[in-house]
Amino acid sequence: MGEKYKYATFDRYKVGETSFDNETNTLYNMGINRIVLWGCLLTLSFLSMASGGCSKKGKSAKSQAMNSKIDFAGVWLHSYEDEKENGAKCYRPKSYDFPPSRGRGGIKFTLEGTFAELRIAPNDAGHVEYPGKYKYDDATKLITIDMEDGRKLNWELVSLENGLLKIKELQP
Repeated sequence: MGEKYKYATFDRYKVGETSFDNETNTLYNMGINRIVLWGCLLTLSFLSMASGGCSKKGKSAKSQAMNSKIDFAGVWLHSYEDEKENGAKCYRPKSYDFPPSRGRGGIKFTLEGTFAELRIAPNDAGHVEYPGKYKYDDATKLITIDMEDGRKLNWELVSLENGLLKIKELQP
C-alpha cells in the first residue's frame, strides 16, 4: 500500500496529508475528558458554596434576616378569587395562570428591603409603581412599610402556602 492510503487500519490512518496515530488520538481525548470533568466538578463546588453549602451552621445574623424576606420576595398580583376569609388580601406570583381579568394590582418585595405597590396604569397598559421600603419581623409576622409618599402600612403575614400569599392590613 505504501505511504499514502485512504482507509483506517488498526495502527494508523491518514486524512489528506495529515496522519493521526490512534494511540495519540485516544490519549488526547482522555485529556479533554479529564478537563471537562474537572470543569464540571469545579462548577458544582462553586455553586454549592454560593448557595451556602449543605449546612446552615455559621450563617451571619444578616443572612438569616435576609432569609426571612426570601419567602415572599418577588412580584405578587392580587388574586381576589381566593379571598374568602378574615378580610385577608390574597396574592399569587406574577407567573400564576390567572383567569381573565381587566387588570390586577399587585405588590413587589425585594431581598434588599424595597417595596412597590403596583396599581393598574390609567391606560390599562401595565402598572404604576409606588415605591417604599419594608421591614419584616419573622417572630411576629408583621410587615412594616414606609412608602415614599409618606404613608405607613402595617400588615400581618397570615400565610404563605402553595404559591398563595395572604396578608391582612392592620390599623395604624
